[in-house]
Amino acid sequence: MLLNSVRTQCQIYGQRQLSLLGRVTIVNSLILSKVWYSLRMLKPTKRFVENSRGGLAVLNPSLQQLILQKRWLNYLVEPQKYPTFLRPFMLYHVSLLPASSEFPCLVIVDAEYRKSSLIHKDLSIWHFIFVMYDYFGFSELQQVDFLPVQTILQLPLHKLLIGLSDDHWLRRHPKFPANKFLIFDSQQQRLRLRVASEYSSYSLLCASLYQDILMLKTVKLVPKVWPHNTTPSIL
Repeated sequence: MLLNSVRTQCQIYGQRQLSLLGRVTIVNSLILSKVWYSLRMLKPTKRFVENSRGGLAVLNPSLQQLILQKRWLNYLVEPQKYPTFLRPFMLYHVSLLPASSEFPCLVIVDAEYRKSSLIHKDLSIWHFIFVMYDYFGFSELQQVDFLPVQTILQLPLHKLLIGLSDDHWLRRHPKFPANKFLIFDSQQQRLRLRVASEYSSYSLLCASLYQDILMLKTVKLVPKVWPHNTTPSIL
């Protein structure tokens, strides 16, 4: 039915003596506008050359598909600016994914946690939301208002640090868990760095990182982690 409607309109406007620019305007505003919503669940393969490369400025369906999901992403990463009653439902959906029950937004800021049968690239809208998140280049944890302690301890350590050099040892161990270097102190009710006697592996390297953070200050924890170090937290 949709294809028949588009085909009919193409035949009607094709009979008119329109300029090249006029045809492009008709395509963008009247014909393709009917299929943008359907692109939410379709994977377009047709690509158009950009205007800067000599194309006709026809909207790229693949890019338009991502733009359509932008408002859904806004609900998650900027809830203060884009309040909606839908956000709790969206968070509940992603909370069903592995390792996301405590902190649903984890699947957004860390691609490693997006692997699930619930996120099928052809059947789930979340696949396109994640692709769009990566496309717009959001700065991972900087987009998150709050990180629970349990989530912090589950993340790879390098994701919680700023200022790591290209040859830093953590670059060679991207899956090194944060709980090997950070610990929740039950007595002080705070998250803190482990001391030398508490290192279970890579003790010399962890000791070096400890100095980089507290003494040399060449490496810093991401801002969302510091509140758990300075004020009492709940595990």
